[in-house]
Amino acid sequence: MKSQQPTAGARLPFAAAEQAYAAHIHFMNIQLAKATNMLNQDFTYVTGVISNDGARTIRGLEVTLEFRDPFDQVVLRETEQLIGARAAPLAGGARRDFQLTFEHVPAEWNQQYPAVHLTGLILE
Repeated sequence: MKSQQPTAGARLPFAAAEQAYAAHIHFMNIQLAKATNMLNQDFTYVTGVISNDGARTIRGLEVTLEFRDPFDQVVLRETEQLIGARAAPLAGGARRDFQLTFEHVPAEWNQQYPAVHLTGLILE
């Protein structure tokens, strides 16, 4: 079977087969950190662990994070690839740390953990 690596900017597939396998993927130990650099720019870091509790190898994994305001309205929605062409595949039964950096989280953000949704998957 030929590998389906997406082109830059392309969304990963998330059809019935990928959605069925999604039950085997878990995001754990989500943490938030904030930092300011010497240019007084703020950064928000989201870190955690991806767990592949199924038997198949993951070649591509995309998530959408949603940051909300105090009224539970989405103030920032970002889609990121946690596993892609530059990262080694994640074998069945394996775990891997991840870190995402956000430069511009709106001031209206409620400072709570963002919701993490699996939105794309390439399986071996």
